[in-house]
Amino acid sequence: MTYFEGYGSNNMNLKDLISPRCIRVPIQSKNKKDVIAELVDMLVSVKKLPRRDNIYDALIEREEVGSTGIGHGVALPHAKCAEVKEIYVACGIAPEGIDFDALDQEPVYIVFLLLAPRSAAGQLKVMQILTRILSQSSAREALLKATDADDLYSVLIELTEKQAATGAS
Repeated sequence: MTYFEGYGSNNMNLKDLISPRCIRVPIQSKNKKDVIAELVDMLVSVKKLPRRDNIYDALIEREEVGSTGIGHGVALPHAKCAEVKEIYVACGIAPEGIDFDALDQEPVYIVFLLLAPRSAAGQLKVMQILTRILSQSSAREALLKATDADDLYSVLIELTEKQAATGAS
């Protein structure tokens, strides 16, 4: 069984969790830690989050447990942090690929970063939605064709709505 298999359907909508202001196309950073820092900095700035270093450290600590590069050019760095009061999602596209120590040893092109409060059960649901969408090669290809943050946001929302309408896995 791959990381992408085994998730049930879910009606949570990414539209409520991500905005074009939390999307970077392309990511400027060239390595895993810098990509995480770039996406954290964007979320901290946009969402006015406190204690940026604590958030970054929580993500790096989680990454040291095991890579969140889940394969197929996708990484889902995530952490639960006392500093955040709700679930936040940021996304970035790395057209040249980044070494993320992915499970399949391939470069990562699509990164979704998730932050959740320590008590949030919704983080797993968001990860399920993302893995279901990103398990489809056509969805990954559509996201990689995005030319800017607004374009990627539109593609992501379309993919989410299509998935919800079909209940597809």
